[in-house]
Amino acid sequence: YVGTCIDITDRRKSLASLEKQHRRSQLFNIVASKIRKCLKLKEILATAATEIKELLEVDRVLIIRLLNESATIVEETECINCSSLKGKEIFDILAINDYLPEYRDGKTKIIDDFNLQGKTVDLGIKSALIAPIFTKEKLWGLLVIHQCYEIKEWEKFDIELSKELADRIGIAISLAQLLENLEDMVERRTFKLSQANQQLQEQIKERTLAEKKLRIITDNIPAFIAYVDDRERYLFNNKIYADWFDRPLSQITGQRIRDVLPEENYKKIKPSLDRALAGEKVTIDTQMIRDNGDCSWFNANFIPDLDRDRRVKGFFALIVDITERKAIEEMKNNFLSIVSHELRTPLTSIHGSLKLLATGKLGRLSPEGLQMLSIADVNTDRLVRLVEDILNLKQMESGKVRMEKRSCNSSELIHQAIDLIGPIATENKIILIGNSSNISFWADSDYILQVLTNLIDNGIKFSPPGGTIWIIATLHPNGSQILFSVRDKGKGIPQNQLDIIFKSFHQVDASDSREKGGTGLGLAICQTIVQLHDGRIWVESVLGRGSTFYFTLPLCKP
Repeated sequence: YVGTCIDITDRRKSLASLEKQHRRSQLFNIVASKIRKCLKLKEILATAATEIKELLEVDRVLIIRLLNESATIVEETECINCSSLKGKEIFDILAINDYLPEYRDGKTKIIDDFNLQGKTVDLGIKSALIAPIFTKEKLWGLLVIHQCYEIKEWEKFDIELSKELADRIGIAISLAQLLENLEDMVERRTFKLSQANQQLQEQIKERTLAEKKLRIITDNIPAFIAYVDDRERYLFNNKIYADWFDRPLSQITGQRIRDVLPEENYKKIKPSLDRALAGEKVTIDTQMIRDNGDCSWFNANFIPDLDRDRRVKGFFALIVDITERKAIEEMKNNFLSIVSHELRTPLTSIHGSLKLLATGKLGRLSPEGLQMLSIADVNTDRLVRLVEDILNLKQMESGKVRMEKRSCNSSELIHQAIDLIGPIATENKIILIGNSSNISFWADSDYILQVLTNLIDNGIKFSPPGGTIWIIATLHPNGSQILFSVRDKGKGIPQNQLDIIFKSFHQVDASDSREKGGTGLGLAICQTIVQLHDGRIWVESVLGRGSTFYFTLPLCKP
């Protein structure tokens, strides 16, 4: 026979090496998977040490924690007939200080000679493979893989595998620490939320109790009290709403105003609602019609509710039934109108007669007689003006006065007012200054001229000689109105009088007004005229430093 022999030793070694590498790769993936599935740090370290020992078939595996120049064994696998290394001076045994810079650089070390620094170390370590463990690019500790009874020839594969396993352990430790931190944060957050919830429950109890008390109080107040949000929805109503609308509060609270009020009533107050939701405090008197046809008068106050950024969240509503008061005012007005009409004719006759006597055509009077005649003439003139003012005011309030509105020029009106009142200002040594560009607005020029002259005349009466009064017209910031202002540097008005000086016959200082010839109706007439123009009038004043009267009018025809 012929025999052929081929040496396949190298091939068999290569195949064996490949099989070994394949098997170790599979085992590495299993170990890495087991490490990855662990959640607790202690569990991760124990699993890693056990699995690495079996994978590399070594006698013992240590995981060492490096902290503050100390080394602590945090995990150790059992080694038969070898004493435990826990509690030993590992720092010296493994010469960690000698190799620490290399570990920090990520290098893996093999130590076979444990006769260090002239000392024989007999702790069951013959050969060790040490790989650094990093977390977040910082040296956390060491993975020590060693043989207890013989020096092992560590292969390149073992070294690379130990490095990869150390990296996996580092990643797992980082994730476990993150999880522990998250658990601590969750625990702390849960505790805080629990405290906050407890406080919230207490606040809810307190608020519920406060709401009950508020409900008791508001339900016993003879007025309509409500809170309305920025979408015109009732969020709170007291009991009087249920009585007035003859329905339970559950059918009112939460509803929009337009769905609760009759359409005619809603249209009346809609402009005031818009002003309140624009951040303006509103006070109006309005007449409401009930479902049965009865009419009632109400005084409504809308107070805006603003958040920290000065945005309107809604408004508070306080509405009082003033039907009886209106009836009394109507009786008073009728009485004043009748008396004024009855007084006008005789007063005119008396005034004319006094003027005729003063001419001397009916005979000469003594100096004393002339003085008494002068006093009578002044007071009769005041009475005539008072009667005229009363009649004018009542006619405007009753709607009998027809406003001839047209496009007007602000500059022209201001100069006309200054020309009319100029002689009185000169007599009292008061300087009048007008300032306005040519702004067109929609009004009855005669009545607005009356408002301007009344306000200027007021300023003259209460300004010291040598004072100045400024009459200015500018565009209102809202862009749809003109803003007039009349400013003086007189004695000023007390703060508690600012809201009531526009009422009929109200005078801040009655004695001073009588001395200066005031009737107490000038500002009431101004307010009525401005309101008939869909405008608004108000005053700002500092006692002792002067006052500024403002009023607005629409720029164009509504």
